Amino acid sequence: MKINKTAVKKIANLAYLNTNDKDIEAYQEALNKILTIFEELKEIDTTEVEPMTNTIGDTLTLYADEVEKGNSKKEVMANALHTKCGFYSVPKIIE
Repeated sequence: MKINKTAVKKIANLAYLNTNDKDIEAYQEALNKILTIFEELKEIDTTEVEPMTNTIGDTLTLYADEVEKGNSKKEVMANALHTKCGFYSVPKIIE
């Protein structure tokens, strides 16, 4: 499949690119090279290759959920400079 100048102009318009005829020709050539590479990749036999979820091969270690005693509201609010009615109070910044 080859990309023509009309398709390149449409893509450039969708990407909000200001282009001239010289740019259009350069983009057309670059996009056609990319499509050629994808066509070559389609020819590779991947029937024996397992799908990958990541390139490293690590798996996540799963731990059991354990309930721990967290901070109480009183302890958390003690860190605030100003509180009002049990909530953080910050200065108004929008008039």
